[in-house]
Amino acid sequence: MRFAGSKRCQSIDLPDDNVTLFDTPGLAFPIMGVPRPLQAVLGTQIAQTRVPASAVAFLARHLPLERLYGLRKVDDTEQHWSAIELCEALALKKGFRLRGGKPDAHRAAIFFLQEAYEGRLVLYLMPPSTDAASTIARTGFVPRSEPIG
Repeated sequence: MRFAGSKRCQSIDLPDDNVTLFDTPGLAFPIMGVPRPLQAVLGTQIAQTRVPASAVAFLARHLPLERLYGLRKVDDTEQHWSAIELCEALALKKGFRLRGGKPDAHRAAIFFLQEAYEGRLVLYLMPPSTDAASTIARTGFVPRSEPIG
């Protein structure tokens, strides 16, 4: 098996872990049973995502994006951030602007997704059938149920 130069779909079965790894030749198809926002976060659908702010909302539910990027709210009346507010704040910070000078929230949302895809934003999810006790026993790692912050 050769990764990063695939000519056809290849797989490796890991029966002890009940896992199958797939290597595809440059194409990533939608994953059945996985929400579209999560697919965008995983990088399988970034270019096809029409509303990337929904994937940013998914990230924001699990990570303190405003703290990680040092973002400041424009409208300080509400304590919680919406995905659009996060994108607009990042756009202002990075200088992503539209022609009229408005912040380019779409470009900022794509930036967040690229950061997640490239590993600069680390997000992990526990498998649905794994409970915390068996994870600790198997790996010695204690999973967090709350975002780090």
